[in-house]
Amino acid sequence: MSDTDESVAAYRHNLSLALQSRYDECRELSDLERAAETLLLGLANPASAGRYSALLRYNVGVVLRRIHRVTRDRGLLTVAEAELAPVLDYVQTEHVDPLDCQYEYGRIVLALAESSADADVPMDKAVSVFARLVNEADPDLPDYPAYLDSLGSAHLNRFDRRGERADVDAAVEFAGRAVGAERERGAWSTAALANFGAALRARGVLQAGESEDLDEAVCWTREALALADSASERAGVLSNLRAWW
Repeated sequence: MSDTDESVAAYRHNLSLALQSRYDECRELSDLERAAETLLLGLANPASAGRYSALLRYNVGVVLRRIHRVTRDRGLLTVAEAELAPVLDYVQTEHVDPLDCQYEYGRIVLALAESSADADVPMDKAVSVFARLVNEADPDLPDYPAYLDSLGSAHLNRFDRRGERADVDAAVEFAGRAVGAERERGAWSTAALANFGAALRARGVLQAGESEDLDEAVCWTREALALADSASERAGVLSNLRAWW
């Protein structure tokens, strides 16, 4: 491996970031597709990427998951999981944070589970990855509320598939902790509030309305709706509300 090889890897990384930024502004899917192609070319010979190999793997996972959100091509998630899995046990390096890798890997596995009719194994894996993240990460990290929220979402998704009380209780616990952690930081997110409302609603229905969960679910979901600052966020929250009646 030469310095030139690493320079090319660094260039591919920076180009992928630029293409993602342009996608955020213009919403042209071709920008994400070109970003993925650029990164995958760099990983065709991982040894040549040197210190940038983990970073390229992490970023290709991010890009492929983003493309999947548009195309719903499950094959992209399979590739993303395969590329990111080798990075999970990396120690901290100058280029990639292992917590970021765990979080992204969990998001990919959860998306795989949600897109599959037979989701038991990937759903268990998603819960396991996010639980490890919550247990290992410093609670003072800025992203810690997102880790809690993701673990709650994974438990809620597994409850939707299996109907086990332990999962819905865990979903309420971790979603509630996510909202509390955001409040400690002085900012709530629409997603965390809506997810907490959804978890409370699921448990309230399970208990046939014999608790205050349903009333609380409506209150938190209305808070999420009031906080929503984009049409897509409002549409998502309203969809939750409409599904309840």
